[in-house]
Amino acid sequence: MRRYLPALCWIAIALGFLCTLFAPPEAWWADALMVAMLAAALLAVANGTSRYPLFRSTKRDSPIDTVVGVMPLLIALRAMNSFESIDIVWPILWGIPIGVAFAYGCYLTGVKRRWLRQQSTTLSAFEWIFLIVIGIGMGWGLIIQANGIRSRSTLSIPGKVVAKRISGGKMTQRYFDIEAKRPAVTSGEYRVRRTLYDSTYVGQLICVDIHTGLLGFRWYEVHHC
Repeated sequence: MRRYLPALCWIAIALGFLCTLFAPPEAWWADALMVAMLAAALLAVANGTSRYPLFRSTKRDSPIDTVVGVMPLLIALRAMNSFESIDIVWPILWGIPIGVAFAYGCYLTGVKRRWLRQQSTTLSAFEWIFLIVIGIGMGWGLIIQANGIRSRSTLSIPGKVVAKRISGGKMTQRYFDIEAKRPAVTSGEYRVRRTLYDSTYVGQLICVDIHTGLLGFRWYEVHHC
């Protein structure tokens, strides 16, 4: 098994990117698959399938570090691309325990199995911060995805597109400035997908659906009425 571990790690990373880029937002199985691959990577370290512990790997086993470092980021990125959240703070707070548990789990895989006998048996401050931050991102992403599985209620509000904007930078984002007919609090700027952006003109009637998700957090969806 150890012989094929690097190839399996790169396959897992490729599957993670495919799930992030192409799986539909409501595809819960994509998130479950990514979490399972992350758990398998940690299990490979914990049971000795990986010759080296986390973050102390040689070039041969370095892909397993990549799985542990990249998969949580892909889970968070998938959530960002799937649902436009209105409630931001509470999902992040819910993600903090997941981030701490993830970092502590990574720590245990390196220390409890005593693979660092000739090296430090503790993670550096940078490694702790890195693991907690990406763990919180992963926790936030899982909360957002779970919340979007089903809508408990939906409020559809018609409005008019008064302006369109494309933001620059490394990741191009497209926005509508919408003047809602009711209530006024829903007027403002909304991020939209490229297909909707290209097919909509200024002054056109558009609808904003405000969803209350499975966990009670709100997210919006913009579409033609």
